[in-house]
Parts: sequence; structure tokens; C-alpha cells
Amino acid sequence: MMLHNHHTNFYAIPGTEKVAAVVMQNSEEVDASTAELAHIMEAASAILEEMSGTVETLTEDSKTIASAIQETTGKAEALREV
Repeated sequence: MMLHNHHTNFYAIPGTEKVAAVVMQNSEEVDASTAELAHIMEAASAILEEMSGTVETLTEDSKTIASAIQETTGKAEALREV
């Protein structure tokens, strides 16, 4: 049997069916893993978006607190001068 002959039946080569079955099984496992990874990435993306929103809120809150501290400090200094 000559492998370079394009008329050679691939499955006529001894052990080919077993190799093909393993390749198909591995392909299915890769597909399942890829789908699972996609779900994980979607969940991670949603978590990161939520975290980003929390960071933005905390940043705004810290600015508000800093402004309130400045205002309170200014009022305290004005009271000391009285």
C-alpha cells in the first residue's frame, strides 16, 4: 500500500479508526473546554464591570468626603479666628 496514492482509503491503514476516534474525542473535549472557558470569561467580564462601577462610586465618594473635610476645616479655622 502506497500512502502517497490519493486513492488510498485512509481507514484501510491499520489502527486508523482508533486514531480517528481518539482525535474526535479530543476534539469534542476541546470544544467543551472552549465553551466552558467562554462562560468563565463572560462571568469574569461581568465581575470586572461591576468592580469598575464600584471603583467609580468609591472615587466619587472619596471626592465628596475630601470636599466635606475641606469645608469643615475651613469652618473650624473661621471659628478659631472668632
